[in-house]
Amino acid sequence: MPKNKRSKKLDAHTFQTLVSKEKDQLYRMAFMYTRNEQDALELFQETLYKAYKNFHTLNQKEYFSTWIIKIQMNLFYDQLKKQKNHMFIPLDSFHESQLPFIKEDISIDEKIDLLSALSQLTHHNKTVLFLRFYKDLTVREIADILDYPEGTIKTQIHRALKQLKQVIGEGDSNEAIK
Repeated sequence: MPKNKRSKKLDAHTFQTLVSKEKDQLYRMAFMYTRNEQDALELFQETLYKAYKNFHTLNQKEYFSTWIIKIQMNLFYDQLKKQKNHMFIPLDSFHESQLPFIKEDISIDEKIDLLSALSQLTHHNKTVLFLRFYKDLTVREIADILDYPEGTIKTQIHRALKQLKQVIGEGDSNEAIK
């Protein structure tokens, strides 16, 4: 078998293996952004297509997850620019178990207030919190995805948490955030 054919087969197999580990989270992320099953599937498929087409450009396979998330986010933002719509991560995409900045010993009412406050954050702040706490990415990985310096990402996470506290207000509910 010629070397090029064999190399392509190995790359296709490697790609398929890596995608199988990420596909559920990629689809969920697409759905959280689009809030529509058809649009989510389209974004998901377009992400896979673009990733497959450019898989040869990925130098280190251990960065596949970050790389494909970046592709998906860029495609989403491109669609957003074209549609000039403001899509956002819906409230139900966050669950208290995925938000480590919520104290465990608070009341259900306070948790509801906090989750409601999340829905009022700016799109960018929700994205930063989503990547940090839902996807459990490091500051460095978020910086790579969003093309910002790490210091900027740290500041954005801090500001997002601060905005969340402001939305909740100065009352007892503010005690729900660590």
